[in-house]
Formats: sequence, C-alpha cells, structure tokens
Amino acid sequence: MDDQPVGNVHSNPHLIGDPSKVKGPDSDGSFSISVRALNITWGNDPRYWELAKFLYYMMKFNEDAFGWSHAPIKFKVKLEGGNESEVKVNLHKYREKPMMWHKVYVGEFNVVGDGSSMTVEVGMFEVETDWWKGGAILDGVRIEPDL
Repeated sequence: MDDQPVGNVHSNPHLIGDPSKVKGPDSDGSFSISVRALNITWGNDPRYWELAKFLYYMMKFNEDAFGWSHAPIKFKVKLEGGNESEVKVNLHKYREKPMMWHKVYVGEFNVVGDGSSMTVEVGMFEVETDWWKGGAILDGVRIEPDL
C-alpha cells in the first residue's frame, strides 16, 4: 500500500513504524524510540496528529565575553501563517562555561505532515538596554523533532 499523500489525504492513513529509528541500548541500558518508530493509527493524517519540533540556538562565549548579564535576550519564532512566539532567556549562566557549546532552548512548534515545505523565521535580539555585547559565537540554529 502506498503511503504518499494524495491531495490532502494519505492513501495509507496509518503510520507504519521504521525500526531503524530505535536507538540503543545506551551505556545504562536505555533505548530512545522516535515517534517515527511507532505504528500509529491515523498517524499520516494531519487532522489527528502533529509532530512537535524544538528550536535551539547553538552558542558559546569567549572568556572575555561582555554585556550578556544585564538583560535577558529575546528569541522569536515565527511560523508561516503568522503564528509567533517569543521567549526571554538570561544567557549569563551559559557564559559561566566559556568556550563550550551550549544548546539554548528557545521554543517549540508543531508540524503537520513532514514539514518539508514549512517556513520558519527566527530572531535573537535585545534592544531594551544600552549595554554593548561582545564575545558570543553563534554556530547556528537547530530544529529537532520531539522523540
């Protein structure tokens, strides 16, 4: 049976799990089972299921970084269609471990289907103080599925 979408409806509405999406065992004997490893009734039908995605900025700070403890930094996530969220994060705690990459969690959003044609805009800013900032290194933005 083909599970490709036909118009807005899948010819196979059920999600058939992919066993390769099971990871483990880890050193402690635990396993990670992705949602894509599960058989889910109506799992291919966006009327019933959405997958959550988590958004992270990958950042590190030089030892001489400055200005990051005076005000929280705003991170904005905007989805096509106008849905928008904003969080404030105090980055001072990340600065305490310089030259180490940190995953700075900034949001979560839901995706219908595989999300391959979805547009997501992200922003990072702080405009409420006059404090200069320096010494941050941004590796990029990472979007990860909720496993």
